[in-house]
Amino acid sequence: MRRAVRINRNGVFLGKASHNLEGAISVEDINDFEQLDALMKQPVVRLSIEGFADGRALSIARQLRLRGFEGSVELVGDILPD
Repeated sequence: MRRAVRINRNGVFLGKASHNLEGAISVEDINDFEQLDALMKQPVVRLSIEGFADGRALSIARQLRLRGFEGSVELVGDILPD
């Protein structure tokens, strides 16, 4: 099942985001810090994942936060927020 959630800068789930994949970046396409730097000025970063066991989206979101990203991070895909 494809779901979408938003996570604020404190790691709190904010509820459902749009299920639309438009503008979503596959976690498979991010593989270096230059790509993360290119996302830093975006107000929203939408990450697409294939399954809830894929931890790359959370790793990418964490790296964005550690680098000072203050916008929203949205995850789109087969996810199970807990």
